[in-house]
Amino acid sequence: MKMILCATLLAVGFAVAGTPNAHAAALNGATIGQAAERLDSTLVVREDCGRHRHWSERRHRCVHD
Repeated sequence: MKMILCATLLAVGFAVAGTPNAHAAALNGATIGQAAERLDSTLVVREDCGRHRHWSERRHRCVHD
C-alpha cells in the first residue's frame, strides 16, 4: 500500500511540474513582437573553448590545439 501511495504521489508531482504556464502567455501579437525585438538586440558572447582548444578565426569555431 505504501508503494502504491508513493508511486501515485510521484506521478502526480511529475504531472503538476510538467504542466506549462499557459496563463502567463501574451494575448496579443504586438506584445510578442515587442518581446522578439528585445531579444534580437542581445549580444551573444562566446565563452572559453575549453581545455586543449582555441578559437579559429578562419573556421569560426573551436578547434583542437
